[in-house]
Amino acid sequence: STPSAAIPEAPARIEVEHLNFFYGTRQALYDITLKLQSNRVTALIGPSGCGKSTFLRTLNRMYEAQRNTRLEGRILLDGESILEMDVVALRRRGGMGFQKPNPFPKSIFENVAYGLRINGYEGKLSDAVERSLRRAALWDEVKDQLHKSAHALSGGQQQRVCIARALAVNPEVLLLDEPCSALDPVSTAKIEELLFQLKETCTVVI
Repeated sequence: STPSAAIPEAPARIEVEHLNFFYGTRQALYDITLKLQSNRVTALIGPSGCGKSTFLRTLNRMYEAQRNTRLEGRILLDGESILEMDVVALRRRGGMGFQKPNPFPKSIFENVAYGLRINGYEGKLSDAVERSLRRAALWDEVKDQLHKSAHALSGGQQQRVCIARALAVNPEVLLLDEPCSALDPVSTAKIEELLFQLKETCTVVI
């Protein structure tokens, strides 16, 4: 029989070259070189404390919020060094979600609209918020309670609000740090299904 044709590799959205990372004198990442392909879900798997979250935070320079950190090596986004980019622009291109849902103490609508407002969005906010909630598979559940506090939602819904908030500014890359670890199995399944839908429009690293 004729062997099946190999599935072609997608182009690399992010390229990491000889990455070392330090917290003070303690080295947390050792000589990492890899490519993260466009429009794929790439999952980083390993034991607690092995550096997964640290690596994820290097991809949009979140480590810079901590003192005495140091990065060696190169990280390229679409061929351009992220270390030479404006950090605000970089984080607009690379949205982030965390282990524990962290909605702002605002309405569902204002949570999703937040990034749009601070970036001077000039379109119709209500349309953009709806679009983001639909992308986060949450619109049908909250469309009649957009002015309700996001903190009144279930944990799984709060996590999807946070994903919708990140998606609102149309990031090219979505970085998610164990987004399901605090959720029940039904909510986890919804997030996992959502991630496979999102890879059509962005690159996901989880």
